[in-house]
Amino acid sequence: MACDASSAMRAAILLMAIAAGVCRAAPVSVDLRDSATLETRMVRLADIASVQSDDQVLARRFGDTQILMLGQRGQPVRLTRERIRHALDKRLPGLQDAYQLSGAPAVHLIWSGRMLDSGALQAWSASALSALLSESAPHADVSITPYPLSSATQLYVAPGRIDYAARQVHQGLTERMHMLVDVLVDGTVALSVPVWFRVQGTQLAWRVRQDAQAGAALDASMLEPVRAPLSHQQLAAHESHALDSARLRRAKQAGSLLLADDIDQKKPVERGSEILVRVVRGGIAVEDRALALNEAAHGASVRVVNPRTQASYLATVVGDGVAEVR
Repeated sequence: MACDASSAMRAAILLMAIAAGVCRAAPVSVDLRDSATLETRMVRLADIASVQSDDQVLARRFGDTQILMLGQRGQPVRLTRERIRHALDKRLPGLQDAYQLSGAPAVHLIWSGRMLDSGALQAWSASALSALLSESAPHADVSITPYPLSSATQLYVAPGRIDYAARQVHQGLTERMHMLVDVLVDGTVALSVPVWFRVQGTQLAWRVRQDAQAGAALDASMLEPVRAPLSHQQLAAHESHALDSARLRRAKQAGSLLLADDIDQKKPVERGSEILVRVVRGGIAVEDRALALNEAAHGASVRVVNPRTQASYLATVVGDGVAEVR
């Protein structure tokens, strides 16, 4: 009987120890795979392991954690358990005891992303820039040559349908322009590539007929139209309406070309000026005078204040000294 009691006590102690161990078990279980082939450079924990937890939010947080960025495409990487633990502890501070690593002692990785066709990217970019210039500078006669892409530009993407989108274009026609192109894989932006162009040719420009002082109002008698070669400087817009109410920012000598930076363009609404504000509600329009608190171009917003009531509100500029509220 004593033997049976002693055995029962040892069994109870063992069960209590097991139960205590279960209670202390980490809430997130991470089971490492022995190998993984990835289509992107970024390695997340979920890419190399099975992540399990009763707390789904915590499981997703661990699974989405970045472990490292892969280097050269096709070069194998051996990712040890210790390196994975170090990355998790660094990126998830305070959760060192919230997970338990098991599975393979190391994960062998390889990045299988495909090389982007840089020639196709440059051809698309040159065509897109040509289309933009045909709208913004229809009188320009130019040829566009993309510069070689930088060797440091990472041009590997995951398999899928490739599309391009111009996200940012250098403003103004000059002999050196650039465009930031988004590369989309199946509709999702994979990377953005800066593409530079050499632009050669001529465009219509204004040449100053006579010496002019800073602050002088521009008019047709001061200027003559010429066709000028492109340079690194942006020339003033050739459309005559672009010079309406414009003044020279600096003195110009006779025979020099008019640059975009030479012009101070008067805004339709100047700060501190009294303007007409038209309030439109359905088919009814009420007009009143107000004071502009900032300068604004056509179509931009201007904050105005009613001098009688001191009420302040936003209006949209629709003409010289005129704004509307709808």
